[in-house]
Amino acid sequence: MESTQKAVRLDRIISGLPLFISAYEKVRDDKDDWLKYFSDFNTHYADWYVYPIVCTEPIFRAIAEDYGEAGESLDYDLCMSNLETQFADVLEIIYSAVPRDRVALCSFSRLGPGVDLPLHEHDNEGSLVLHMGLDIPDCEEGEVGLEHDGGTHYWNEPGDWIVFQDYRKHRAWNLTDQQRVILYLDFHV
Repeated sequence: MESTQKAVRLDRIISGLPLFISAYEKVRDDKDDWLKYFSDFNTHYADWYVYPIVCTEPIFRAIAEDYGEAGESLDYDLCMSNLETQFADVLEIIYSAVPRDRVALCSFSRLGPGVDLPLHEHDNEGSLVLHMGLDIPDCEEGEVGLEHDGGTHYWNEPGDWIVFQDYRKHRAWNLTDQQRVILYLDFHV
């Protein structure tokens, strides 16, 4: 029996690196639009922010609730429409690689200088997550990395990537004095 599920084309995402870096550079300094990622977890670990490109409504609500009344009043459809216009070229590549209905969250994810996130897991069983380096500090091997169920990945340069299950225990660190930014893509398998 032939599968009707469309294959994920990571090669298309990887080849989009120059466009993703360009899109990130346009929003890099928009401090007010970077959102603290899950502030309950982040309370003691500070500088971890995301700049959403697209996400499902439950993820949008989970992030927005950290912003109290201001977050509760946000219109999901309007926000997504604005983001889809702003990042149309990025989403064209993402959706050519992963069917739209399988994308849970696509964002830029920034881990600030000196941050060492402890082991944690996300509530997205049945998903895989791609991290692709966009702004990687010039550093010694091992100063910026990700430990996950299958081993350890060290960030060396833009374009480095890894796919893993972030509903399993993992941790990330950036022991440099510069930020580390990745393209984060959570997609259902």
